[in-house]
Parts: sequence; structure tokens; C-alpha cells
Amino acid sequence: DDGGVKMRIISPPSTAAEEEEEGDSTLYPGKGKDVTVDYVGSIAARNWSVNDINACWLPEQGLTPLAPELFKAFNIDGKKLMDPKKFNKQFIFEGLGVLKEAKINNLVKAVQDLALTEKKSGTVFDKNRFTFRLGKGMSIQAFDLALAKMKVGETATLVSRCDYAYGKKGLRSAGKVLVPPYATVEFDLTLVEIK
Repeated sequence: DDGGVKMRIISPPSTAAEEEEEGDSTLYPGKGKDVTVDYVGSIAARNWSVNDINACWLPEQGLTPLAPELFKAFNIDGKKLMDPKKFNKQFIFEGLGVLKEAKINNLVKAVQDLALTEKKSGTVFDKNRFTFRLGKGMSIQAFDLALAKMKVGETATLVSRCDYAYGKKGLRSAGKVLVPPYATVEFDLTLVEIK
């Protein structure tokens, strides 16, 4: 686990449900089981650490294999990445050793695009009941990871980095951006049923 999904149980299953299933080995859904969930999804603050940047944003930028180590050495977290006084053309040239002007400009533009696509934290983008087969790529990876550790009736809050949710493309519906690229998202997720 690289910290890409954080889970906090906010409502345990009811006592009656626990007593009914006590001693039952099917308390937790296994891979390949159909699960039904209720959820509310919202945009969360993009509080990226250096490791978050190295895991979900930096690999898409086409830099040398040394780049993750340089980001660690210079402690380039989300705040520094988004600060044009710290992460600018001069730093990219001198600190990261990027020599080609076109590559420098592309990197500056990629950071500007992050800032432009950021939505207000707390913006709800989806509320739904959904049935899918666990561990088969039918939902975002954060759901697969969290639900494998949940019991029926349990509610959890998940905060998921983009590489465990909607990735570099985000989520669109009918041309409308619901979740911007590289967004961190939060879900209140309830495991309703295991089939």
C-alpha cells in the first residue's frame, strides 16, 4: 500500500447483522463476489505529498528515470509544484536538468493545467447505488481495495488519489467534466449487500 487510498470506518454494521453473521467466513466479500454499494462521491483537496506526485503525476510527464529522486531531494510536494515561484522554468532547467525548451514548456503547461482543472473541494459529482463484481475491474480500484475489508452494513469514508480513482483523464458525462484530471476524490461508501 502506497497511501493512495485512505479509509476510515464511520459507521460499523448493526449489531443484529453482526450477530447473524458471527462465525461466518463470508463476512467480507471476496474477489469475484457481486457487491451492492451506496455511495456519494465528491472532489477532495489535492494535498499531494512527494510520493503522491511520484506515483500518479510524474510518470505521465516523460522525464528521465532520475526525476522521482530529484523530486524527493527537492521535496517537491503539491504545494511546491503549484507554486510558480518555486516550480518554474528556471527550476526545471537548473534543478531537474531538463535542457530542451519544448520539454520545459510542456512541464510548465502540465502544472498550469492542474491548477486550471482543480474543482472546489466538497463538490459532489455522483450519488448512486451500484452493483458490480469485486476485483474484476468493474469499478475504481479504491472501491475494490476498501470493500474487501468491509462488512455488510458498514460505512466508510475513502479518500483516493487519482491513480486509484479516475486517473489522468478524470470522469466526464455527456461532455461535462464531473471529475477533473488527476483529481483526488472522497467517497462515503456503504456496503449494502454481498451476493
